[in-house]
Amino acid sequence: MVEHLYALGCSWTEGTDDEENQNGWVGRLSSQLNCSFTNLGGKGDSNWEQYKLFLQEPVVEDSIAIFGLSAFSRTLGPNGTLYGGDFDKQYMLKYYNLDLILYQTNLLVHSFQQYCDTNNIKHLTFVSFDDAALFNVDYNLLNKDNIVTNTTMREYLDGNDNMCGDVAETSKFIKKLFGRHFPKNKVNLNYFSKDGHPNAKGYEKWSKFLYDRVLLYK
Repeated sequence: MVEHLYALGCSWTEGTDDEENQNGWVGRLSSQLNCSFTNLGGKGDSNWEQYKLFLQEPVVEDSIAIFGLSAFSRTLGPNGTLYGGDFDKQYMLKYYNLDLILYQTNLLVHSFQQYCDTNNIKHLTFVSFDDAALFNVDYNLLNKDNIVTNTTMREYLDGNDNMCGDVAETSKFIKKLFGRHFPKNKVNLNYFSKDGHPNAKGYEKWSKFLYDRVLLYK
């Protein structure tokens, strides 16, 4: 039984471009679970920003926290989220360390899982749109039973060929540093808006996927 849903993530959790204004997958999933919800999702937020917000929330009994991971390359700065493009190109070429970013992401999710377990909060984690292969590095820190490892939200909505918006942001930024540019005019409009965010139909489909995963929760 779930009485409350915490949702963490970026614009894909916030519900950006949901033309039905139902809070994206979060509002739809809460309706299916018949529970209240707190949607912490914020457009452009990093995973670190979202986890920081979650830690400030009061603990609700019989709750579940679902973390839709944003781009792994986003990090915290003095005034909120920092993106790869915020740094000088020469600085990034010299100091950018993908292995460190992946290790930090694993530590973040490990801390999220431990916090939830300590406070008797069920939890589930998935990758929203970034390159899932980057998250498959195993540091033996995570409970993989409570992580969606077989798909990303983008992939499940048939958006792997999308070439606009938040698409494999970490990998895309690395390639851009070395002169490779991506077209921005291709998107699957069946489940996505023109700018690459899911639309109402996409959010509905993903909410049903998450509902089935919640029912199988370990």
